Amino acid sequence: MNIHEYQAKELLRSYGVQTLKGYVVSSSEDAVTAASKIESPSWVVKAQICSGGRAKSGGVRFAESIDEVREYSQDILNKSLITTQNGLLTRKVEKLLIEPLIEFEQEYLVAISLDRRIGRVVMMASDMGGELLDDLVEGSPEKIVRAVIDPAVGYSSSLGRKLAYGLGLKNEQVSKACVFFRDLYQIYIEKDCLNLEINPFVINEEKEIIALDAKIQIDENALFRQEDIIHYIADAPDLADADVVKGYSYLELEGSIGVFCNGAGLAMATIDVLERLEESAANFIDLTGNANKHSVEDAFKNLLSNSKVKVIIVNVFGGIMKCDIVASGILSALNGSDRKVPLVVRMDGTHVALGKKLLKDSNIAYETATDLQDAAEKAIAHLRKEE
Repeated sequence: MNIHEYQAKELLRSYGVQTLKGYVVSSSEDAVTAASKIESPSWVVKAQICSGGRAKSGGVRFAESIDEVREYSQDILNKSLITTQNGLLTRKVEKLLIEPLIEFEQEYLVAISLDRRIGRVVMMASDMGGELLDDLVEGSPEKIVRAVIDPAVGYSSSLGRKLAYGLGLKNEQVSKACVFFRDLYQIYIEKDCLNLEINPFVINEEKEIIALDAKIQIDENALFRQEDIIHYIADAPDLADADVVKGYSYLELEGSIGVFCNGAGLAMATIDVLERLEESAANFIDLTGNANKHSVEDAFKNLLSNSKVKVIIVNVFGGIMKCDIVASGILSALNGSDRKVPLVVRMDGTHVALGKKLLKDSNIAYETATDLQDAAEKAIAHLRKEE
């Protein structure tokens, strides 16, 4: 689950990490009021969407006057942004973060993630802050300082010094950086993060380290023990676009067939089979193990809401997510919707007999499939009839 920048900064501040004073707003009038409260000759107007690369897509603007704050906020709000990191998925901007524009000599970045190849958490830092980390990894790996963390030891000051010296920091800056890196690692571990990236952070004249941006991804499977973070979901309208909300992930694509699965691997396999048959998915749902009937219902309604969807494949292998729960949620969604599209169902696994019985005893029209290939071929046949 990705959280917005303003939420990530709230989390940083709770651990003592310094950020700029800012205000989250949802209208241009509120943006002007917020800027007036900030003692600064210029301001940053930042779109709050869960994606990197916002500046290059026009989602970050620098205002030199209150009039420009109003102009830029009107220009960004309620617009859909496509960034280098969200691909074809558009993100509607419903909130802005207004912060002061400060001067600094050097931008840095630091990121923490799990390197699955070695099974260790890795901290990476670079003096090329502001650049996308992915671009640095691919194009300039020599600009990145890496420190592998032994899980039996955790963060250590020697590890922090390695990163700080690798960034070219000196004297008091090094000790401040070690504390900064320690606090970030503590957040990463205690909040069950998958990725944590501060890009950029800067050092002001008082030698204070300030996080100018923050991107945090949290393991949705651990939300049950992160009660202070769950409320971020309700406060982040665009999380439903691609991030796990209420037990499922939703992603829009460019084809005509809706794909409804449990598990990203099964969803990807279904899309791959469609591609081999020269068809494409319009969108897909990936149910997670903690989904319930209401989650399934909401997910299926999201799938139906896309006007590009002409046929739907339900490809479910019940495990923790039981087939009868899936069937029950789908029936509730269809019975409450005026939109009817051809439905092909391939279902197996836990409680499959009960799930199939629920579908059979209902009044909805659907076609069964024996396997993935059969489901794809039958869905494409329906699509050809629609055409």
